Amino acid sequence: MTITAVELENALDDLSANALDSLGSILRERARHRRVQITYEQAESAIETAPLSAAWARSQWADVGRVRAATRILISQGWLHPEQVQEPMVVVAMGIIGHRDIAKEAVAGGIADALIEREP
Repeated sequence: MTITAVELENALDDLSANALDSLGSILRERARHRRVQITYEQAESAIETAPLSAAWARSQWADVGRVRAATRILISQGWLHPEQVQEPMVVVAMGIIGHRDIAKEAVAGGIADALIEREP
């Protein structure tokens, strides 16, 4: 069955606030299930191949910069959602960086950078 956006919009006009809220919850849950996380191998490959700026390359925290850049690249293109990237990137980054909190912040920084880039 195919429904156009206009037909869907017209059908939604007749629903109550509770029905719309329920429908929204169902749609969010379906979207969450359709988002498949990247593999640890894909995360590792992304980190290993991420380009570094000259400043990051000279820094003692180059690994943090590489994780942040890799995360930004994966999300900023619009192909992946942060939920698909976050957990595998943190796990792999932890092995590279050696500290869970720093790994989480490097990934979070990359996500923030990517979302800023995606804004119109």
